[in-house]
This record gives sequence, structure tokens and C-alpha cells, in this order.
Amino acid sequence: VHPSHPDQGVRTLEPGSSVVVAKEDLADRPLRLKDLGNVAREGDRLLFEGEELDRSRSIVQWLPADAPQLTVLRSAPVPEDAEVGYVPELLQSVGQVEPWVRERVGQIVQFERFGFVRMESPDTALWLH
Repeated sequence: VHPSHPDQGVRTLEPGSSVVVAKEDLADRPLRLKDLGNVAREGDRLLFEGEELDRSRSIVQWLPADAPQLTVLRSAPVPEDAEVGYVPELLQSVGQVEPWVRERVGQIVQFERFGFVRMESPDTALWLH
């Protein structure tokens, strides 16, 4: 969960397991799955090539294939000329998250590349910043 704090939990990936990687992170060059290991792309598959740190590889984030979906709610920007009582539109972002996140209801969680959220339920969070 946090590489510097193993007491907060760890994630385990069994050999042969599937992972999810964002399309924009996939490349036809060797990659490193963050905090896991090196992989090479072969068609739709990523083949594990070892744990040794290879700084020539791009580091990409990943999730287990069974990662649950979560909806994050946030307020649309308020126009500068908004009048008192203006109610901004509520925006929704839907994505996949680490399974352990669903257990953090009432807590603030940091999502890399996204920001901080407060978990309101196992399926919904409020964007903070």
C-alpha cells in the first residue's frame, strides 16, 4: 500500500495474474510496473522479466485485474461572475482503484495522478484537491 510503510499493508500478485495498465502508459518498449518489476509487452500481454531495478524503463502504475470501480464527485469550477446562491454542477469521474481503498470509508486517501479524496462509501468518494 505504501512502500515506506509495510505495516499499512502490502499487495500480492500471483504468477500468471492479470493487471490493468492505462492505455496511455502502454508502449512497445520494456516497462517497469511500479513497485513490482520489469515487464515486456507482447501483443496484449505483459511478460514479467524480473525485479531488478532497470532505470532505462519507464515506470508505470498498475492495478490488479479485479480492481473495483469508484465514482469520485467534485464541484465544477464556479464562474467569477457567479451570483450568491449559485450552485455549481456536480461532476463525476469513474475509474478503478486498489481493492483496499473500499475499506477506508471516512478517511482521506491519495490517488496518484488524481489528488486527494475522502471516502464516503465503498463506491463513492469526494474530491478534495
